[in-house]
Amino acid sequence: MDGEIAFGSRWVDGSTQIKALNSAALDLLSSHAAAVSKIIGLDFFLPNPDRHLGNFLFVPGTDPPSCLSFDFSLSNVRDGLPFGSHPMALSVKTNMILRNVLIKQLNKFDKHRYNDALSAVKKVTTEQIACVLDEAPVQWFTTVGKDEILRWWDSSKGTRIVQVFK
Repeated sequence: MDGEIAFGSRWVDGSTQIKALNSAALDLLSSHAAAVSKIIGLDFFLPNPDRHLGNFLFVPGTDPPSCLSFDFSLSNVRDGLPFGSHPMALSVKTNMILRNVLIKQLNKFDKHRYNDALSAVKKVTTEQIACVLDEAPVQWFTTVGKDEILRWWDSSKGTRIVQVFK
């Protein structure tokens, strides 16, 4: 309202968000392991080091309820590089969810769904990314310009996918 740039999304009534790692949270994550694995695949590509339990939204209306991701605030252009640096440190929240919850506690990491997310990213063209960037506020491009992002997408997207493919 005061002219500050903001980003938001639609909230669906009846949605569930994990507040703490307990048996109910583990049940949700277990029953949605394929979707969570796919989300983590995208997180590794971007990279998003801050995927924590509260960044999954379980939405009713389908059986089972769908699992969505939100809050990509740390998945932006940073460190003077398009899509940040890689690899992500083992200590970041996204890695902790993958290793400690999906793999160790639940034994439910779905490598195929993780790689499906990367296959979908691989199909996104430079022209499609240009359309998205053309709609973004200029304030989002203080560290890296649109042209640099497009050059990265055109030349380095495939390399990143190979780096994070499991």
